[in-house]
Amino acid sequence: MPALDAFGTYATLLAMSEKQREDAVKLLSVLTVLDTQTQQKLAGERHIEHRLVSLDDLDARPIQKGKSHPKTEFGTTLQMTFNRQGFMITTENFIGKPNDKTLYGPTLDLFVQRMNAYPGGAVTD
Repeated sequence: MPALDAFGTYATLLAMSEKQREDAVKLLSVLTVLDTQTQQKLAGERHIEHRLVSLDDLDARPIQKGKSHPKTEFGTTLQMTFNRQGFMITTENFIGKPNDKTLYGPTLDLFVQRMNAYPGGAVTD
């Protein structure tokens, strides 16, 4: 689903206060940068200048750890599910670096348990 395009349309066309519109346009700008950087990463680029690492703190930088073999640490992984009305249904916070292959199944199970139905679609990163 072209979520970013849809958000871009709604951010400029829906009736809202000037402050809400300002916030929506700012978020759209950040999400557009994130989309561009995601495409760069998928294309195989290993170093992306001024890479976004947090949507809450746009100036945040990854923590470099170790001297001989620097490793980048990203903190925790937060996984959430939402219904069509935009209400958060489930949330899980994973400490460390969980295996991506094991994240989707349990979250889907939690969603089905809470909503008594399967989602109509899924967006993943």
